Amino acid sequence: MKKICVLSLLIVISIKTTMAEDSVLKNFRFGLKALPVISWIKPDDIKQFKNAGVSLKFNYGLITEFKLTKTAVFATGFDFNSYGGTIEYQNSTTKYDIPDVSTTDSLVSFLISKRNFNMKTYEIPLTLKLRTPEIGSLTYFAQFGINVGIRGKVKSNDEGKYISEGVKSHLIHDDGPTTERPDNIITKDMNLFRLGLNVGVGAEYNLIGSTSLVISINYFNAFLNTLKNTSKELQTINTKTNKYDFVTQNVKSNAAAFNIGFIF
Repeated sequence: MKKICVLSLLIVISIKTTMAEDSVLKNFRFGLKALPVISWIKPDDIKQFKNAGVSLKFNYGLITEFKLTKTAVFATGFDFNSYGGTIEYQNSTTKYDIPDVSTTDSLVSFLISKRNFNMKTYEIPLTLKLRTPEIGSLTYFAQFGINVGIRGKVKSNDEGKYISEGVKSHLIHDDGPTTERPDNIITKDMNLFRLGLNVGVGAEYNLIGSTSLVISINYFNAFLNTLKNTSKELQTINTKTNKYDFVTQNVKSNAAAFNIGFIF
């Protein structure tokens, strides 16, 4: 009889422990995600820059969720992102110097007409996810918050033409047809920080236990200038002084992403 009582007590304790563990797991969830991203560059000064196309990238990241209420979740994680896009320079005198091939008598520059960006960023989403009760095997949600991050290495593919400028005469000579300069490292011309709006809608499909397939569509709208306010390399002729000044620039890097992941 004593053995039966002890066994019954152990079973009850085991059940309560399992229920407590399940409760803890539901309060904290984690997972992995992959997200194809369409990104583009939005200029603030349309007289100087023009959006010239979108870029398709493939990003990935970690998901962590903390339960706040039955319908609200604090969703965060860590994202390894790439953004891109193309802009055209409206000022036909925009250029940057190429010291490696310049000489004491002639300064070689690249007269740039178009630039395609390839930006690496590391971001932490800080969002509130509002969930519906489970309908069948699906739970729908809306997501709202911000992404905070820093940029990594940035490269560009530039389109334009090489020009040479006499150091003494300041006469510009066209040195050839329109061409491309690929894989230029332009990290020094980019803002270090990234901050932007993150909004989305999606659904979770319960697979088994606490494991779910998560699908969502998210829109990212940058708050900060993606570039340095004053370029470190790009110059254009000031019509008042007839001399080259460094370009003032203000553009935003925005994106739309299709997220698919698993959360446990």
